[in-house]
Amino acid sequence: EENLLKILHTIESISLTISRKANKNGSLFASIHPTQLSAELKAQKNVDIDSDFIILSKPIKAVGDYDIEVRVGEKSTKFKLVIEALK
Repeated sequence: EENLLKILHTIESISLTISRKANKNGSLFASIHPTQLSAELKAQKNVDIDSDFIILSKPIKAVGDYDIEVRVGEKSTKFKLVIEALK
């Protein structure tokens, strides 16, 4: 659990950017789920956090800026997520 708390501390300072196909109105062709966020955190930032700890009220379906909650037990933090339209 101490390791997870270190990861939470690291996550606080992260800003993650993901590019996906979107229509001209900014709607994504495929929504983004915690599983993809977990994979992107590992690939881009070398942070290994299980998707079960990533809290989304609903899948992300549009280009924009988001604050994503990560909760481990009683402790939680947020990281910045930027979804861009793929150029």
